[in-house]
Amino acid sequence: MEKRKLQKSEIHELVEQYQDLTDDLKRYRKLMWSRDFRNAVPEMRKNAKIQAAFFKAALNATVDTLIDQDALPTNTAIDALFNRFITFKTKWMVSDYLRNNRKKSKQCLE
Repeated sequence: MEKRKLQKSEIHELVEQYQDLTDDLKRYRKLMWSRDFRNAVPEMRKNAKIQAAFFKAALNATVDTLIDQDALPTNTAIDALFNRFITFKTKWMVSDYLRNNRKKSKQCLE
């Protein structure tokens, strides 16, 4: 099955989505350490954790899509390597992507 090639505007939206999801997950993590969250109704805590897990899955899927499209910007790739919300499997894919596309990324930096 052939993959649809994304347009530049769609790729740019995915890069922005990566940043937005990371910021949302940071807010969720900060919220989960707050006293209000610990004192909240158990159902609210469960819903917040489910939503945070969904954001984490969406973040990893965004990075996977950018790698599949061969359009992961170097600065986003480096950020993903050190992002605490990215799974080890995705970090491995990012690392492999950076190693295999070294010539391309050097050209982008020039």
